Amino acid sequence: MLSDSIALIVNTRNYYPVALIPALVHHGFTSAERPVTEAMYFVQHLRPGLVVTVVDPERPDDLHILRLAARFGAYVLLLAPSPNGFALGLKAGADFCLSDSIAETALQAQVGAIRRRLDSASANRMAPSDLDLALGDFQLDVASRRLFYKGSVQVPLTAMEFSILAHLVENAGKTTSALELFHHVTGRIDRDAAASETVKVYIHRLRQKLHAYSASPDLITTVRGYGYMIERRPSVA
Repeated sequence: MLSDSIALIVNTRNYYPVALIPALVHHGFTSAERPVTEAMYFVQHLRPGLVVTVVDPERPDDLHILRLAARFGAYVLLLAPSPNGFALGLKAGADFCLSDSIAETALQAQVGAIRRRLDSASANRMAPSDLDLALGDFQLDVASRRLFYKGSVQVPLTAMEFSILAHLVENAGKTTSALELFHHVTGRIDRDAAASETVKVYIHRLRQKLHAYSASPDLITTVRGYGYMIERRPSVA
């Protein structure tokens, strides 16, 4: 699932568009810049809605970055040193191409257009968070943000614990990275190690609380090297 509010910036050139961050912030994006060595891990695990590539498509290594960024479903905005690389960039997977000399108003308008597309796609998706979610003997009451065992016994969860569990249940059958879970519950973007350790603590506490009420096998599965998942797809009431 894409994190529509996140914009990842990958910059391989000695150029930084000063209007880029203000444009992203104005349209509701949380921006994060990562070097190439970390960028693809970030894209794969956090699934940003937008990837801004400040690269030169006429360089093979930069062209490879565009191809990788396009694999994970995010919109890819290419900022190139000249229009000469636009065709190469579009063929590699870029959705939008702008030159370094683009006016600030045009950059603002382009980011706004991407924001509208992300919002439209999000509005068209069914939102399981509007419904009650069942997980084995447990039921999540999303409206009141409470967890019940066998319909009547409330399981005490903190707000963070409930958010993590609900996110996993809503995405049952899919592995969710610790980085994505961390962003979902905090709204922040942190380094992989810090995010992983924080989420690990909450997952441990969730497992303890679920086991205190049910002897069923772990409902939350650890997928080593990637993240966590709920194996069974929940029934939605």
